[in-house]
Amino acid sequence: MWAVLLGIFGVIFVLIGVFLFIYSNPLRTKWYITAFTSVGLFLAFSILGIIPVDITSRTCDINQKPGCQESWIYVDNDVLQIMWTVIYWLSFVVMWTVIPYFMSYPFAGDFTVLERCRTAIRRNVIFYLIVGAVGVVFLAIYLIFTRDSNWYGVCIAASNAYGLLMMIFLLGNGVVDVPYKLIKRVTLTKLLKCTLLDVYHYNKKFEEAKSELLGYVSQVKAYNNRISESDPLRKYVNVLVSKVSDFLSSVEAEGDAEKKVEKMVSINEGIIDVMWRYKQFLFLKEKSSDKAKLYNAISQNDSKIKLYKVIYYKFIRTFFVAVFFVLSGIVGLLVLWSEFAITINYIQLLANNNDPTKVVDVSPYAYFIEALSTTPTLVYVSSYLPLILCVLYSFESLLTLQFISFLRILPNRLTDPYSLLFAGAYLCRISSPLALNTIQLISFGTGNYQHESVGDSCDLTAFQCVMKSMEAVPFFGTDFISIFPSVSVIVALFSVIFIFFDPWKLYDAIISKFTKKKTEKALPESEMIKVALEIIGEQNTEMTDEPTNITKRAKNTKSYGKIEENVSVDGDDVDFTKLSSPSTNKTYDFSDLDN
Repeated sequence: MWAVLLGIFGVIFVLIGVFLFIYSNPLRTKWYITAFTSVGLFLAFSILGIIPVDITSRTCDINQKPGCQESWIYVDNDVLQIMWTVIYWLSFVVMWTVIPYFMSYPFAGDFTVLERCRTAIRRNVIFYLIVGAVGVVFLAIYLIFTRDSNWYGVCIAASNAYGLLMMIFLLGNGVVDVPYKLIKRVTLTKLLKCTLLDVYHYNKKFEEAKSELLGYVSQVKAYNNRISESDPLRKYVNVLVSKVSDFLSSVEAEGDAEKKVEKMVSINEGIIDVMWRYKQFLFLKEKSSDKAKLYNAISQNDSKIKLYKVIYYKFIRTFFVAVFFVLSGIVGLLVLWSEFAITINYIQLLANNNDPTKVVDVSPYAYFIEALSTTPTLVYVSSYLPLILCVLYSFESLLTLQFISFLRILPNRLTDPYSLLFAGAYLCRISSPLALNTIQLISFGTGNYQHESVGDSCDLTAFQCVMKSMEAVPFFGTDFISIFPSVSVIVALFSVIFIFFDPWKLYDAIISKFTKKKTEKALPESEMIKVALEIIGEQNTEMTDEPTNITKRAKNTKSYGKIEENVSVDGDDVDFTKLSSPSTNKTYDFSDLDN
């Protein structure tokens, strides 16, 4: 029993280490950022890691196969209930109180630790006073009108409703987004096109951040010129100057340099945020530019590119991306089918007077688990499949969607403290709904297993026993948890539609009509690629799916091939004239941005 739990926790620590070293630099990030991100990830991964053990142990109790309960995977139901209680409430406290505080602290612009603490507390207290007041009123109304004394279960259900909504919507989008991202980059030509578009978008965001940063620098320069060395405010000015010293010589002083600490705090807060964005998008732009140059050279059969790279990008990578596209599409359809099957099974249950023996289960995962139910090890391993898939689809969707503009979870150790902590809190919020969703996918409670109870006080998994009425969302009852997962199918359908129709264009049109405010018109992709080529100082051959036709080759300072010809981008004729390389931008060290 303890061996499997220790093994799970060991794997969790490894996963946390991998996550932190990919998305941040734990050795240089502030200790409290690393610590509480790790705590959030540990609690989230613990829920996701133990649920297969719970499912396997419950399956053993149901089947009563000799030796099953002596299996290395089996954990007693009472032990699991204690673990679920501790982990759930720790994760609840961490994700709703501790992590939100430390999300506010690093970006507070105050100049002392005490003031930054006060600012972070004040911002969170205001938010939670509003949420708490609404929650108390909501709970009181619910208890009065329903006469339900199980306030404990109601609180659990209400706290998880948000996570369930988020999980279902992100899952539905992720099922479509993952294969779509693969097919967009399946060939070398498509990969080059997408990379050039990335260069354009990253450069645009970088220039916006740079412009905003220089605006703050000009204000700092005004303070630096006005505030004398003997002024009590000079110590604050010195802090601001130290952060932007590399930029001071490139701007003129602007602003009235109002001698108020509050104004300096506001400037400092803006600098902290914008310098993170400056760093992030500068790196992403340069990395994408380097990739585009490499792909361009390979597409032109540049003789200086090593043969193994040519073979990999032209043949091996294309083959495996195509295979992963097919697999992700099939698996995504299975996930949607299983989610929709939850609703179908529940409708059958209601139609048969809540008799689970008459339910014909239509969930493929349920049949899969039931077929392996006599072998605990196979049940344990197989239970991870739907769980891992749902986590991957949901998290990938979170990284891709742009509706959270302040969220920038980036690899190469570029993630800022706010986004890093948000990732830990986000996984904490959706881990319990994901666990319940996994249990429903294999039909615990509505199909294959409930009617085979062995007489326990709670004849379901330990997770369901501890969560009590988590499945009964206030004012929606038990129907909600069984019907709402099918919404992921609707979300997936809209995601497919949005591939061919950009909803942001409709949004901009509506805003322009009712506010009479002109929104910036997006450039066509052909123009974006021309701008990207100017940025990287490169020219490319045809950006279509047809084989590249080399007509002329030249060498530039980067030793990559360069073509001068008319090419076609999605039907638009683009004249790539001779381009010059832009001047190299100076880079800066941003390791202490959260100071």
